[in-house]
Amino acid sequence: MALSYEPSPDRNEPTDRPIRVGLMIASMHGGGSEQQTLMLLRHLNRRRFEPVLLLTSKSGSLLDRVPGDVPVEWIHANPPPFYLPTWVSRRMATALSETYRRRRIDVIYDRTLTMTRLADAAMRMSRRDKRVPRVSTIVSPPDRAVPLLLGGRSRLIRRRLAAAYRRSAAVIAVSELAKQSAHRYYDLDPRSRPIEVIRNGVDRSYISALSLRDVEPSGGPSDFVVIGRMTREKGHADLIAALRLLETADQVPSLKVEFIGDGPLRSELQTSAASLRRHVVTFTGHSDNPMPYLRRAGGLILPSHFEGLPNVVLEAFALGVAVIATRSGGTVELDADNDAITWAEPHSPDSLAQAVHRFFAEPARTKAKVDAATRKVESTFDGLRTVQSIEAVLQRVHASGGR
Repeated sequence: MALSYEPSPDRNEPTDRPIRVGLMIASMHGGGSEQQTLMLLRHLNRRRFEPVLLLTSKSGSLLDRVPGDVPVEWIHANPPPFYLPTWVSRRMATALSETYRRRRIDVIYDRTLTMTRLADAAMRMSRRDKRVPRVSTIVSPPDRAVPLLLGGRSRLIRRRLAAAYRRSAAVIAVSELAKQSAHRYYDLDPRSRPIEVIRNGVDRSYISALSLRDVEPSGGPSDFVVIGRMTREKGHADLIAALRLLETADQVPSLKVEFIGDGPLRSELQTSAASLRRHVVTFTGHSDNPMPYLRRAGGLILPSHFEGLPNVVLEAFALGVAVIATRSGGTVELDADNDAITWAEPHSPDSLAQAVHRFFAEPARTKAKVDAATRKVESTFDGLRTVQSIEAVLQRVHASGGR
């Protein structure tokens, strides 16, 4: 099935010349930030904006979904004879600065903390009168994400990121929680460094088209799917422990739960799941397109310990799939009214087991939650509305010259 990538229709009168926007992301693998970047590439108004995709790794399954009118630049530096991280970083920043100049980039949109650091370094290497203003996006609460990603280096990187965000022309957070965390963690004064919340959106027609693509048969539909990298903070082990608690629950049928994704804990999780007697956990591995699995499942479970603003929940909303999720980070902002998600507490197998029990014990309520989720996508998390909000920030930054 072919997908269409036509740019969005014009929504406003054109300016004299479209604003050339460099959208920075590490690669085009299938994570939430990559999906949001792809949505921007598809739907930025072409009369007002010319997107250029800037990657530090020219890889990922989403590369072939980038619209044909979008140039793709791979920012890289030849490695030195001996590995010197500082040398590589400087060379990468120099290469990026040269790309800004060559591509005549007007505004940078850097997403994720790694890209913010690199974009800031490139800006500082440019002549003051040639510096490109940046719009930076914070996708996870940094008090959780930075120590997790960087470990012992987090204290130094924290200071550098704080300086980078202060030098950004505008900062966006995908959730109110991420915004508040960023103000605290980076010691950013809300008056001098305000952060605007623009929540992730979902392109319903695009997700629907992806969900209708064929996938390899895996024994029929699952009762539940879990989609995500198999790392500690994603909570897969909590869910297996919850299923163990449900082994003797007569009100819950024998379940098939499909784990889609890969990661360092896969072997450990497979060993743990093998001891289940009544319920079955299958391991599908990484999928470039998990939407068909999601569409045919009875529900999505998100057992995470923390999240920024999880795309996969919005995708489930768009496909009319019921959701069980932990109250982890920005996830709670997807359902402020508590009417669209069956909730559990993070780090609690017992709470997850109770949520699964309620899912089956109250089918009418579960159906009502799916209906409420559909309304939320239409009213609050529509992808085009998200794109328009980001367009407004890009336009404002460009008009002000980054001041």
